[in-house]
This record gives sequence, C-alpha cells and structure tokens, in this order.
Amino acid sequence: MRSGDSSGATAEPSHRDIASCNCRFIGVHVKKIVVTIEVEDLPKWEKHFKTHGELYRQQTIQGKYEYTMLEDNNRVVLCAEVSDIDAFFQVLKSESAGDAVKFDGVKPESVQFFVLDKQFVF
Repeated sequence: MRSGDSSGATAEPSHRDIASCNCRFIGVHVKKIVVTIEVEDLPKWEKHFKTHGELYRQQTIQGKYEYTMLEDNNRVVLCAEVSDIDAFFQVLKSESAGDAVKFDGVKPESVQFFVLDKQFVF
C-alpha cells in the first residue's frame, strides 16, 4: 500500500517508483547527474556496484562513475556524465536495474537524483 491509502500502511518504493518520480527531468539536456543513496552494507554495495558496467553503458554513462562513501551513515554519493538523460531514466525502469538495486542492498526510498543543468565558469 502507498502512503495515503485508507489502511494507513506504507510499502517500500520499488525500483520503478525510483525512476518514475524523476521523470520530470526527461527531455532536459544535461551533462552530469548526481545520485545519493543509502545502502545496507558499504563493502557489499561497492563490490556489487562494480559488476554492473553493461547496465551503466546502457544508461549512456560516459566511462566512469565517481563516488564517495560516507561510513557514518551508509550513504553513497555518485556523479556521472550522461550523454542521453532519457536513456538513463528508461534503463532505470528496467527489470535488470531493479535486480541490481536489490542485489547491491540499496534502500530504494533513499535514492535521490540531481541533474546538474547549470554552470558557473570563472
């Protein structure tokens, strides 16, 4: 059940919820995306995260994900250059992305996306 349901019960968001709540960014021309997540276990997440290269290529991520792990609260901040933001979010809706989220121990309700669409050059 979703929050707001008359029963009062809530369910964890699925990987499809993660992708659909960010669809407002589809069509925006951007170069970088920042993702923040909370994971169950940092070493497990990092080990499994590194096995999804083909999925990241399908998301049009340009060769690397940069990230840092915050050990005090099991949070991860990731940044990547994306050549096709529509493809990025479309792949995120896939079953393989959902499987990766579960396999890696990502808490779906914690996922946030930030599309960097502005620059300051000095």
